[in-house]
Amino acid sequence: MLDRDAERPFENIKYAMGSEVFAESPSTATSVAIDDSNIFAQTGVNGDVSNALSGNITVWGGQTTAVEPGDTSGLDPDFDAAAFEASYTCTPDLAMPITSACADLKPRLAGGVARLSVRTLGTIASLVDANTTCGFSSPAVAGTPTFTGTLGKDDGAATFTIGSACTITLPADTLLSTDCNMVTTKGGGTVAVTGTKRVAGFRTGNPLKPIVPTTRDPAQFDLTVTFTNFELVKSDSTSSLLVKSGTLSGKVAPRTAIDSATGACSISTPVATFSDLSWSNASVRLTTAGNKFDLGVGASMLAAQNGTKGTASNSISGTITVDGTAYPLMAPSEPLDTAFVQDTFDSSYACTPRIVIPPVDGACSFRQALGTGAARLLVKSMATATSMVNGNNTCGFASSAVLGAPTGMTGSAGMPGSITWSVNACAIGPLPAGFTVATNCVGTQTKASGVVTATGTKTVTGLRTGMVNPPIIPVSRDAGTLAMTSLVFNAFELYDSPVNPDGGMPVITSRSTLTGTGSVVVTPIGGESKNDGGNPGIYSVITPVAGIGSLTMASGTMTLVSDGSRFDVALSNVALDAFTGSYNGKSNQVSGTLTVDGQPVTVAAPTPLDPAFMQASYNSTYVCTPDLKAPIP
Repeated sequence: MLDRDAERPFENIKYAMGSEVFAESPSTATSVAIDDSNIFAQTGVNGDVSNALSGNITVWGGQTTAVEPGDTSGLDPDFDAAAFEASYTCTPDLAMPITSACADLKPRLAGGVARLSVRTLGTIASLVDANTTCGFSSPAVAGTPTFTGTLGKDDGAATFTIGSACTITLPADTLLSTDCNMVTTKGGGTVAVTGTKRVAGFRTGNPLKPIVPTTRDPAQFDLTVTFTNFELVKSDSTSSLLVKSGTLSGKVAPRTAIDSATGACSISTPVATFSDLSWSNASVRLTTAGNKFDLGVGASMLAAQNGTKGTASNSISGTITVDGTAYPLMAPSEPLDTAFVQDTFDSSYACTPRIVIPPVDGACSFRQALGTGAARLLVKSMATATSMVNGNNTCGFASSAVLGAPTGMTGSAGMPGSITWSVNACAIGPLPAGFTVATNCVGTQTKASGVVTATGTKTVTGLRTGMVNPPIIPVSRDAGTLAMTSLVFNAFELYDSPVNPDGGMPVITSRSTLTGTGSVVVTPIGGESKNDGGNPGIYSVITPVAGIGSLTMASGTMTLVSDGSRFDVALSNVALDAFTGSYNGKSNQVSGTLTVDGQPVTVAAPTPLDPAFMQASYNSTYVCTPDLKAPIP
C-alpha cells in the first residue's frame, strides 16, 4: 500500500484555548492569541480536492474564517501541481504511476512466512542432529541405524530414525549459534521432532563412525516438527516467525566440507537444499519491520536453496496456503534471502575449525585420505616382508643354501668388495592369524598372517674377509641393499600390537590386508657394532631405520582398518619412496603416486610416514638391540 504523505488531507486541526503563535509575512510580524480552531487542509491533489484550506479559527477572542471570502489561492498560493508531484517522485521504492489504491498484503505475507519456514526447518535440523538426549546424537538413535551396502565399500548408507517424538524445549532467547560474521540465532519455545537422517558413503563397521561420506552432499534429513510457541530470531534480520501451533514437515540436505584432520567431508555448512516443505494446521505470528501479523498457515509445497549449489542460488519456489488461500511464490525462483550477498554468506562459516571447501564433488571421495593411508601401509608391508625374507633361514637370505651360493662377488680377501645373494620364489607362510614376526624394545609386537613370496637380491659392500662367516664386513651405514623384484602378497595381514599401559588387551589402531604383486628396494641403515674387535666403524647391527625406494605395485587390493573403520580399496599404478626413522637429512617421510579405486592420488613430499613419529620414542624401540653401540645419530 502507498502511504501518500505528500498529498494527504489534514482534518480537524485544533488549537487549545490560550495558544499563542508568531505570524510573519514579508510586510508584518506579530504574535497572535488563538483560543480555538477547526481547520481543513489538502496538500497536493487528492481526487477532486487540490491545495485546499478551509474552516474557522478564533483569534483575539473572535471567530473568523480560515480563508478570507474570495481568496482562491488555497493552502499554498504558489502551488504548481506538476512541480509538487515532481518533488517526491524520486522517493526510493515508490510505485509508478502514483496511485492511492492499497495492494493486497497477503501474497507478501505468504512469501515472508515461506522464507522463514525454511529458516525454521534448517535450524531445527541442526538442533535435533546435535541433541544427545533424544536426537540423532543420542545413544538410542545414533547406536541403532539400519544399513544398506557392503562392509568396507562405498556403496553403503545408514539411516537413523527418531520414531518417538524428540521434544526439545528452549527458554526464551536461548543462544543457538553465532556465525563467523558474529550473527546470532536465538530461539525459544517447544518442538517435537520425528523423522530420519540418511548418510551415504563407506560402510565402515565402526559403531561410532558407521559411514564415512564420499560426496559433498552425503546426508538428508526427513523431518516432521510439531510446534508450541516456538520462535527463532536472527540478529541481522528484522523478520521472525512465531509458530504458536501446527506441524511442518520437509527434507533438508546440507552440503558438507572437508575436515582437514580426517580428510572426510563431514563438516556441515549452511549451504542446504530444502524440498517438500509442507505446513499443516499452523497458527503463526509474522513479525516484519516491527509489524505483527497473526496468520493461519495450511497446506504448502515449498522448495528452496540456501546459499549456492551448482546453478541454484538463494532461491525459493512453490505455494503456501495462508488464511485459507493458496499463494504461489511471486516468481519461479525468487530470492530466499532478499539481503543475500555471496561473499557475506561464504564468510559466515569460513572460520569453522579445520574446514576445507572442496572445489568439486570428487574432492570428497575420501580417496586422498585412503591413498595416503594405503601408501603408509604399503611401505610397512613391503619393508616388513623384506625384513622377513632377510631373516628367513629356510629359503631366504639367512638360509645356508643361499648364503653358501652367492650370485655375485667383487674384490678379494682383505680388500673392499661386494657380495650378492639371490632368492627365488621364497614362500613364507601361510602364517597363522596373529603370528608374531618381531618384538621391539618397548614390547610392541609386529604380527602377520597370510603368505608372501619373494624374489630378489641382497648386496652388501664392505671389506671382504675370505671367511664363511662373516664373508664381508660392512664399513658404512648404508652398505646393504635388498632389491626385491617381486613380492607376491596373498591375504597378507599386518599390524602392530603395542603393550597396553593399563595392563589390558592391546589397542590396535590400524591394520592392513594386502593382495597383489609389488617390488621395492630397501636400503637398511646399519647400527654400529660394540664388539668391533678394536676396529671402530663396523655397521653390522640391523635397525629399523631404512630407505624405501622404487616401491611399485601394478595392481592389488587392500583392506585398511583404522581406528575400527574398515575400507576395501583397489590399488594400481603405485610408485612410492619413503624413509623410516631418521638419517643423513631424511626423516619419517613418504611420497609418490598411486591410484585408489580408479582415482589418482598424489602423496606430496614430505608427508609423514608415521604421523605420531617422535625421534626419542622411535630410538627407544631398538636401543636394546644386541651389540648396538648407540641409536643412529
